[in-house]
Amino acid sequence: MACIQYSVFSYSPSVMTNERINLGVFFCFVDKQKCEFMHTSNWTRVSAFDDELNLSFLKDFLKDIRLELNGYCQNFSSRQSFLSRFVNEFQFSKLITIDAINTEEFVINTLKIQLRYDDDKSNRLTIDQQKNYAKQYLKSINVKYQTAQITGHYNEPISFDYIVDEHAFKHFNFRTKQIPSMYASVHSWRDIAREMKNMYKPVFIYDIDDEEAKSEHYLKIIEMLKDSDAQVVDMTSAINLMNTFVDQSKLGTQLRILE
Repeated sequence: MACIQYSVFSYSPSVMTNERINLGVFFCFVDKQKCEFMHTSNWTRVSAFDDELNLSFLKDFLKDIRLELNGYCQNFSSRQSFLSRFVNEFQFSKLITIDAINTEEFVINTLKIQLRYDDDKSNRLTIDQQKNYAKQYLKSINVKYQTAQITGHYNEPISFDYIVDEHAFKHFNFRTKQIPSMYASVHSWRDIAREMKNMYKPVFIYDIDDEEAKSEHYLKIIEMLKDSDAQVVDMTSAINLMNTFVDQSKLGTQLRILE
């Protein structure tokens, strides 16, 4: 088991729209007293996200951050202090401590989650790999989950992918050619979210590529999901939500264990 701290570096050009793109991930391998900052190389996507952003400046900026972060491996408070300097368009997320069973696997998969579009489609995590990553991630931050079926209002079995306390997570994998056949399933999960709102807080996690997100069918599906009592988020936002469970547990919130 290896102790790792990590933080995601992102860019948001407008507080009005709150649109955000991940640019890099900072890792601190505590046991080895080694730090590493890995950033995107998909400059085409960054430019498409904000065509007014100076890419030459950004590349130099990321390089400077990487060089400077190498000096913050000895002291936790120093790392926190450095990361907290970024409070405007460029921001580091809260520094999270995890216990990784396999360091290399955790780093690779975290990069595949947070810098998804740096990989070719063929190398991106499948929906099952994302589910597995989420479960392993919960374990690594010492948050327990359950995967047992729950019972609906009509005593019917309902299978969320995993449940933490009152939060019930369901992953959706959207591909343009498959979306038309998914309307009935989405209708069902929308109704489940409404029916279960007094027992659970459903979280619908969607997986979609940029070009597919522009399709008419996808926009309809997302509108349907949002027309429920569920949070509708991408994988990055889902991980951010999971990180809040750590703080809740420290405050004494009891997590149900039904494994």
